[in-house]
Order: sequence, then C-alpha cells, then structure tokens
Amino acid sequence: VPVEDRKSEHLCLSVSDLDAFIAHLEKSGVPYWDWPGKLRSVTLRADGVRQIYLKDPEDNWIEINTAKH
Repeated sequence: VPVEDRKSEHLCLSVSDLDAFIAHLEKSGVPYWDWPGKLRSVTLRADGVRQIYLKDPEDNWIEINTAKH
C-alpha cells in the first residue's frame, strides 16, 4: 500500500505552538503536509484544531496538532 494511502494510520502528538513548530521544520528543511496532501499547508479541523502531517525516516505518518487533552 503506498505511504499516502496509509495516512489514517499515524502517531499523533500535540504542541502548544504549532507556528513555532512549523518554523523549526521549515528552518530544518523538513517537509510537512495538510490532511489532503498539500505540501507546506495546515489543516483547520471543524473543531478548531490545526494539524499538519510529516513522515519519519521509515515513511510512517506523524500528525502534529493543537488539540488540548
């Protein structure tokens, strides 16, 4: 199964400052995507949570979001 088709299987982490996290990714040259797959984009969910997705070195998806738990 192509990696793109496995995005629903992912590790999810929450951060308090997504903009600072994204700035670090961009400074480090790490690509990230929104849920539909647009490079360097952020998804805004219906519940107000912002999220991005990136891949680990083994091509597993990792979600980073602003959800408060």
